[in-house]
Amino acid sequence: MEFNGIYLYGIDPDDNYLDIIENNEIWHEVEENKKYLFLGDGNISWYVWDSEIDEFQVLDKPSGEVMETFESCNTMLIEALQTAIN
Repeated sequence: MEFNGIYLYGIDPDDNYLDIIENNEIWHEVEENKKYLFLGDGNISWYVWDSEIDEFQVLDKPSGEVMETFESCNTMLIEALQTAIN
């Protein structure tokens, strides 16, 4: 799903930019990123699940630093969608 600059990945082999498997293969080429499941991205953010600490996070795209943490995937996705409509 893409809305107003926010991309939430799904299963779509016909659209590499929205396919969760394709995107994670790309992001996992960097060793430090292998602990993350990338669920989506925006202009300046990645939406991820950190498998090492079982936490949903928003990462700063340029630096990879944690900008915000969430208790659940739903909470993080709601935040992403609210960002897209504002």
